Amino acid sequence: MKKIIVILFSGVLSMGLPGCGDFLEEYSQTLSYVDELEDLDALLLGGGYLPTRSAVVPINWIHYMDDDTEEIWVGAGTGKTITEKIRGFHQWEKYPFWEEISIGGNVSTDDYGGNTTWKEFYARLAVVNATIEEVERFAGDQKDRAEYLRIKGSAYFLRGLYYFFLTNLWGAPYQAATAGSDLAVPLKTESAIKPGGFARNTVEEAYEQIISDLKVAAESLQPIEKDNKLYANASAAELLLARIYLYQCNWTEARIWANKVISRVSSTTFRMYDLNQASKSTYQKEFRDAGWCEYIFCTGYSHATMALVNVNFKISDAFYNLYSDDDLRKSLWITDRKKNSVTWKAFYYLTTSAAFSPMSFKLPEAYLIEAEAAAMEDDWTSATAALRKIRENRIKTGMENIAYESFTGEELIDFIRAERRRELAFSGHRWFDLRRYAVLPKYPLKTTIRHPYYSWGNDVAVLEGYHELGEWPQDGGWLLPMPTYALQNNAGLLVDNPRPERQLLQ
Repeated sequence: MKKIIVILFSGVLSMGLPGCGDFLEEYSQTLSYVDELEDLDALLLGGGYLPTRSAVVPINWIHYMDDDTEEIWVGAGTGKTITEKIRGFHQWEKYPFWEEISIGGNVSTDDYGGNTTWKEFYARLAVVNATIEEVERFAGDQKDRAEYLRIKGSAYFLRGLYYFFLTNLWGAPYQAATAGSDLAVPLKTESAIKPGGFARNTVEEAYEQIISDLKVAAESLQPIEKDNKLYANASAAELLLARIYLYQCNWTEARIWANKVISRVSSTTFRMYDLNQASKSTYQKEFRDAGWCEYIFCTGYSHATMALVNVNFKISDAFYNLYSDDDLRKSLWITDRKKNSVTWKAFYYLTTSAAFSPMSFKLPEAYLIEAEAAAMEDDWTSATAALRKIRENRIKTGMENIAYESFTGEELIDFIRAERRRELAFSGHRWFDLRRYAVLPKYPLKTTIRHPYYSWGNDVAVLEGYHELGEWPQDGGWLLPMPTYALQNNAGLLVDNPRPERQLLQ
């Protein structure tokens, strides 16, 4: 007899499942008649994975909070609405979620804001939890053992993935000494609805849950499933494990898991792409056959150009100046844009035929994790060897002019951090990196960020001054506030992250 699963939501969770797009369109979204494994697969694909979006992804705004972006004024009629949607995050406002703020007299329901992100992630988690529970009904079926493991591993991977982002957006950065008391987000790992609200778990509890889930995923999944990088696979789980251990300063484990990923490099899985082979036009037109080979997994991606092609935002001068003239990333990933006689730099890594997401996993990250973890263990030889794997595919042949292979100590760590910033630009890493650098026990780096602040009116913007994000932990702007509806629906159990009002600086 078929068993009916209905996904319900309460309190901290969503009001319902968002719609799906592209490769998810054909699948069930809110309920599944589960009689076979393929029914669970349909449930997971329709409601567990994030959908493809035509223009934005759930946390696209993460790029506007760090020091790689800057607001500019380029003339009348240049995207004021988009700017106002983003600027709450860009200015680290007390409550940046614009869905609850009237813009031009209307309250929109677009997907730029973090309020939607919280809701969408917990909606997906409800489906994932149901799948994890129901898939065990098929554990003893040897005939479909491979399919059982694939669905199980996919669900565990997605749960680890969503809680990783929720924890690092709304929770404190990981510090071993305080992780047992620092707050993360509520962990809900079962589908049953319980009365009352939800309280926040600690950062330690969150990381333990994420690691446990990802290890199940890594054991259950194959390296690349269905030859399709839009599906969970073992290499993606291993890479996220390496990232988690890096954040925990567990250098040995970070290297172990990063090197599991590196060991799978081949022409049939994933590999580095040599930018020396590409011109700007061919690289962008043929991304699926070029840069796409570096991807391991991608979800919630966008079929649109990267966010910073939007007017009124540019890449910062400090970021742009990190690239030497012989660095091919500078010419292939960055372009000039011009309007009303104003020219600025935009990040054009992807085009309309490409895929992008802050929730993507690419091979270069594995090499960068190996490099950083090895350097923290004073293994300079291994660290520079990992860096070489990246830079030999990024710098014009024969034009490497940085003697990084002779670097040691803090000099090498600084170079690795700069290389992460160059290579992982606008891939959802910089904001998290700045948070974790601030709490490192070895070579800590605290950051202050200053963004220009404009007032708007009658298609004119006036530079009024600057807003500044101070160092962690003195400035609460490094944590997002809880969405208002989540606080209201949790019976007072959900503790908020207090954020200060920004003071205008001249």
